[in-house]
Amino acid sequence: MNGQLRAVDFAPGQLQPGPAGPAGLLPAPLVRRELTGLAGVEIVTAVSVRDSDPTHAVTATCPAGKTVIGGGAHIFDASGDAALDESYPPRPRWHARAYEINATAANWHIAAFAICAVAS
Repeated sequence: MNGQLRAVDFAPGQLQPGPAGPAGLLPAPLVRRELTGLAGVEIVTAVSVRDSDPTHAVTATCPAGKTVIGGGAHIFDASGDAALDESYPPRPRWHARAYEINATAANWHIAAFAICAVAS
């Protein structure tokens, strides 16, 4: 091995627990709203420009009166040379961003999908 000891290198009871380290960064608390029903569910799609730019971003927006209840994103035609960096709901939208991880001259694009509904 690499000369470092691990917990499995000790017999039960032989290794005493050390002090706990500092807590990591905690995410901001989510605001939760209990929903009793959904109506008018639809998927809204937005597509970025198809070109060889190293960064693509797009936002799918729900129609007025509807809220985003889910979503996602997809990269097209990048042959593994781009990676999705952001996919999240800045309500009432779904935003996505992708970057080239290997420089490519290929024309590629991304799509964002917002699942929208009237929530009650």
